[in-house]
Amino acid sequence: MIALSCCEKTLEENLRIIDENREYIGCAEIRVDYLQLAEYPKLAAFPAEAGLPLILTFRLGCDGGAASPASEAGRLDVLESALSGGYGWIDIEDDAPGAYVRRLSLAAATAGTKIIRSFHDFSGVPDGLAERMIAAGDGGKCIPKAAVMCRDTADMISLLKTARRLTDSPDGRSAAAAGFILLGMGSCGVPTRILASAFGSMLTFASAPGSSAAPGHFTPELLQTVYRYSSITRGSRIYGICGKPVMHSASPGLHNGWYDGCGDAEVKNSVYLPFETDDPGRVQVAA
Repeated sequence: MIALSCCEKTLEENLRIIDENREYIGCAEIRVDYLQLAEYPKLAAFPAEAGLPLILTFRLGCDGGAASPASEAGRLDVLESALSGGYGWIDIEDDAPGAYVRRLSLAAATAGTKIIRSFHDFSGVPDGLAERMIAAGDGGKCIPKAAVMCRDTADMISLLKTARRLTDSPDGRSAAAAGFILLGMGSCGVPTRILASAFGSMLTFASAPGSSAAPGHFTPELLQTVYRYSSITRGSRIYGICGKPVMHSASPGLHNGWYDGCGDAEVKNSVYLPFETDDPGRVQVAA
């Protein structure tokens, strides 16, 4: 599933970009930290207006959020009030204070909203990421999420190993029973965003043209039309072009278009990706 990150200043503008991308997405994330303060009272009514599942997120600056004059208590009040509108998920940072988490968890339970416990690292992939996500999953009660910067191919491989831990080990499967979200930021992390569903991540994030909520976001249209996101499975054959820089290459569009029109089932179930790397041999090992 593709989640459109909506980072506009008003809910009206967010609804516009949702409508423009509706055919390519399965849900949308409403970034409250980007909204004008006057929009906060309208949040509870927005899920009905949007007409698709929504993630409610109010990101702090230390976690990549936009600057906001709201106090911590004010942020909590805004989210608690908005939850009455029927959001599908609420994103709560995994290091949020206990009292904050308990209050939002109660409001979420009352509203029937699922909880995402998120972690962000803009400096790289930290040691023990799988264990941190397992703890955040709380035995399947929450959806653990990690979005971390991939500085090189080694970081991308580390993310793939984390995904395997969450899907293949008993403790990982238990923690991720409600699903998990695992994505790499930056150019080296692009393959993890395109292959998210193939390695078990419940969704990937995308941004509208001209807007980006995090480094490495593609547009929903690009993910669906060029990379055929919804057609990729764990059994898909993965091909690609390796180099640095490589994100400008036209090869993915040419190859994926040919795969899509091919009559051979095995060839059709293939995807061609850009792998930005200084060490092409490591990409082969990862695959």
